[in-house]
Amino acid sequence: MGKASLWNPTIRNTVEFVVPNVANRETYETIIGFGVCHETNDPMIVKVTHIVNWTDMETASCIPWQVEVFTLSTEAWRRLGGNLPRKLAGFQFDPPDGFCSVSIDGVIYWLATDRNMMDGGSCNLIISYDITSEVFGEVNLRNRLAYFPSRH
Repeated sequence: MGKASLWNPTIRNTVEFVVPNVANRETYETIIGFGVCHETNDPMIVKVTHIVNWTDMETASCIPWQVEVFTLSTEAWRRLGGNLPRKLAGFQFDPPDGFCSVSIDGVIYWLATDRNMMDGGSCNLIISYDITSEVFGEVNLRNRLAYFPSRH
């Protein structure tokens, strides 16, 4: 378990909350995204836990992807099902800076790597999450960016 805080500098208010099920990076890792729903103006945290050690795939105790969403209005986490990212896409991680993510117009974007190439290689792509519709998507990159050496 971890802890996180949301701070609103306009009204000088901080809300602390518990982040459950944070992975230890041996078999799984946890990434976080932040954004605001355009329809409700509700701040939202999206937590994705995904498998990183594919050699342990057979012994993994849960599905390759687990997605939970925290909304400030409810101050509670809820699990999402259905439209999850492909299990062979992995998020780019660059300690100590963390994950490459950005939120623009109600969509959270993460830099990722597609590990499902026909030649056994991988390529870069962007995984998106629309906060309002709660739908994941993929943005394919041009070849010169897709095959640029990743930092993963």
